[in-house]
Amino acid sequence: MVYGVTIASGPVDWQIVQQVGGKADIELAGSYKKKEKGDFQEVYVRIVQEESGENILFWKKAETDETKSLWKIRMEDIPAGGLYRIESCLKEEKNTPLEWATRGDCVEHFGVGDLFVIAGQSNAVGYGKDPVYDPPEIGVHLYRCNDKWDIAAHPLNDSTGTCHEINMEPVNGGASPYLSFAKMIHRVTGYPVGLIPTALGGSSLSRWNPDQDGDLYWNMISRIKDSGGIIKAVLWYQGCADTNSADDAYTYEKRFSNIVYRMREEIKLPELNVFTFQLNRYIVTPVSEEENKNWSIIRNAQRMAARKVPGVYVLPTIDAVLSDMIHNSASSNLVLGERLARQVLSILYQKAIWKGAPDLEKAIWKESKKIELEFSSVYDRLYAGEAALEEYPFTVMDEEGELDISEIKFISYNCIDITVKRIPKGNAVLYAYYGQNPKCRCIYDFATHYPILGFRVLVEK
Repeated sequence: MVYGVTIASGPVDWQIVQQVGGKADIELAGSYKKKEKGDFQEVYVRIVQEESGENILFWKKAETDETKSLWKIRMEDIPAGGLYRIESCLKEEKNTPLEWATRGDCVEHFGVGDLFVIAGQSNAVGYGKDPVYDPPEIGVHLYRCNDKWDIAAHPLNDSTGTCHEINMEPVNGGASPYLSFAKMIHRVTGYPVGLIPTALGGSSLSRWNPDQDGDLYWNMISRIKDSGGIIKAVLWYQGCADTNSADDAYTYEKRFSNIVYRMREEIKLPELNVFTFQLNRYIVTPVSEEENKNWSIIRNAQRMAARKVPGVYVLPTIDAVLSDMIHNSASSNLVLGERLARQVLSILYQKAIWKGAPDLEKAIWKESKKIELEFSSVYDRLYAGEAALEEYPFTVMDEEGELDISEIKFISYNCIDITVKRIPKGNAVLYAYYGQNPKCRCIYDFATHYPILGFRVLVEK
């Protein structure tokens, strides 16, 4: 062992610790070895601003066990911010100034900020393979799959030296939405951001549900606890793998809600927020009618979970360009990350106003052939440009099949009338973005340019 102070436990280089109420406490411990012989020994620890050397917490004396040459300390009320450097030293003579005390270990690039867990399947991992400028940024860090903290860079789920084979990607990943998300949070709030990847491409909801297979769920819980046990929010993007089965699709909302409640209970964060994305599209042929319907059922389940479960939020991705048949492109992920950041900044930090995308509030028969739609979360007006009828994202079905639409009219800033060509038989089901690859133009809120959320609703007579 080298002489001086050795830090054996506590925060490590590049680590971000979750702040609570704008501050955090940490514990450090280790051993020490005197350089010179003598009976006097005191271990001290301080925290300084890395960029300037200014004291954040002044030198504080640690508890020591002189018989075993061990020490420990609790540093309290560290203000949110950084990056910081944790310094230690060993005072071997009573009158020695601390600046001349014997050397001790340092922890570099440490911050107090907010931690976000990334969970879900391949679009959460990030498979955007096109070139895009989304560089690393000091203050945005990653708890890598090798259980080491580092500066964050794509691919976030890199499996080099992984300690978690359970979510090891079978192929190399690409760009995800979450680096651009984290950089925007960092720039606006000033807090360092830590990302904790736990997603796995192709994973079904059952692997995230502790009442089913649950293996990925328990891996996520383990990583949360290993990073300190407290996080700011979960960033969730999943659903494609559950479109193959009608049973999986129809039970998606219930099972996803169970995951949220169980996770809050397990990590003792009852108000933990979960931010989700709706499914985009899948470009493949041929496609069965059942799978087409399942994609719409899950989009609506994602929408309804956000309406029913407090602290769950959803954003659309249907306007994102694809990198291949099913994965969002890197350039689109850049946009989606910033879209998510604005929502999180609004809800968790009160630093933005765009809380969400336009969402269907009600759909009623206005006349025998006319449905009136009313949307919430419209900041300016609904807009689709000069779209032809077949370009609009709506599909209406009844017991006899699809009802042809004869007119779509924007009647106010947040209301749309849809007129069908015949009187429906029985109740009708109205879709926005029907199927796995809806060939349509999006309807946007002109202010945010967020498309309306996909939905599937029963319109009763």
